[in-house]
Amino acid sequence: MVSSFRVSRPAKPKRNAEATKASILDAALKEFAEQGLAGARMDEIAKAASVNKALLYYYFESKQRLFVGVIQQAFLLITDALRDALSRPANPKEKLLAFLDANFEVLAAHPLLARLLGHELDIRNISPETIQGLLEGGIFDRVVPLLSDLRRVLAEGVRTGEFRSIDIDAVVPLLIMVVRTAARGMPMGAVVLPRSQKLSPARRRAAAIDFIGSAIFVQPPTRIHKRKPVSKE
Repeated sequence: MVSSFRVSRPAKPKRNAEATKASILDAALKEFAEQGLAGARMDEIAKAASVNKALLYYYFESKQRLFVGVIQQAFLLITDALRDALSRPANPKEKLLAFLDANFEVLAAHPLLARLLGHELDIRNISPETIQGLLEGGIFDRVVPLLSDLRRVLAEGVRTGEFRSIDIDAVVPLLIMVVRTAARGMPMGAVVLPRSQKLSPARRRAAAIDFIGSAIFVQPPTRIHKRKPVSKE
């Protein structure tokens, strides 16, 4: 069964506001991931969440606000995982590897979320209303410190000699882009790539970490080379 993210639900059988919102967000994630923001129907979300549409609008006011609520929940999940990876007591190389792994692990555990973020938050698709909603929800207040933590890890690695001398300010967005593309796949990959060249998530993950490690680490860790031969996929 395809998993999705959920906010914590109380053990009480009686429905309450927290449980209702959790049901709505779960149903909305599936609908938005499958239909996109434009094609999603509030009727379908209410039906899947087992609530009437009036209650759905009571909590989220509009489809746009519900979409922002789904994205906010997604960012909370992702930033928590990445912050934990960077805050562990380890050397810069281990922290960066943990950060890279966490990106793949959280999206692999939530494939609907990966599909949603891969399309609806593409710079070509995201709307000003969504950006404004994320600003109001404080999401960027979580993202900016996270990127600062990543920058500090890179700077520490350069200082200790674990990382090559790199232009950190330029490398951070490039690193994020490589991980994002590898974790979510290339949107048109199924169309433009021959069947023999389609990459599994495991191969994309291994290649991305190998690529980043070779570009940044003075001595890339050997563990990232342990993967299946290409000819067997």
